[in-house]
Parts: sequence; structure tokens; C-alpha cells
Amino acid sequence: TLDLSANNFATRWALPLTDGLCKNVNLTSLDLSCNQLMPDDIENFAEALEVNTSLIIFAIGGNNPEAKGINALAEMLKVNEYLENLDIAASGLENGGSILIMKALQKNSSLKHLSLKDNNLG
Repeated sequence: TLDLSANNFATRWALPLTDGLCKNVNLTSLDLSCNQLMPDDIENFAEALEVNTSLIIFAIGGNNPEAKGINALAEMLKVNEYLENLDIAASGLENGGSILIMKALQKNSSLKHLSLKDNNLG
């Protein structure tokens, strides 16, 4: 478990972490909530999770992924077979983004918990 929430990451810190996620086989939980991550950072994490086989809990809420980050998370959900818990709460997610995530879930059989609370759905 690695909790890096509320650290105001800059991209220079996010990049090495995404690199490590591609190779790590022991980390099962990663919390990056409330880090002011940019859409490109979120896209990089999503791409890393496309190949990671150990992470089962990923919290990225409280960031602002915008359309680019949400699209990347949706694409990751289509191929990741290990992630069980995804938290994208309080991320400025709107209806279009939630639809992308829901469509991706049609191809995902591993996710058991998805938090979308405190978004702009409605």
C-alpha cells in the first residue's frame, strides 16, 4: 500500500511513479487523491495500469482529469483485469465522462467498487 494523497505532485514526480507501476508486481493499493494531477499525468497512470497486474485499489479522486484523463481511465478499464476498486470522487466528472466510464465497465469483469461521489452527475 502506498498513500501519497494530498501531496500536490508535480509532473516531475508523477512520471517516475508511473514508470514504477509498469514494473512493480507487489504494490496492491495506490492513493493519489488530491494531488492536483494534470490530465497528462492521469493519462500516464492509466496507461501504466493497462500493463500492471498487481494493483487492485487505485484512488485518484480530488484531481481534475478533464476529458483526456477520463478517456484514458475508461480505456484502461477495458483492458485491466486486476483492478477491483477505483475512486474518482470529487474530480469534476460530468455526465459525458461518466458515460465513458460506464461503457468501459461493460468490458471489465474485475472492478467491484467504483466511487463517483461528489461529481457533477445530474
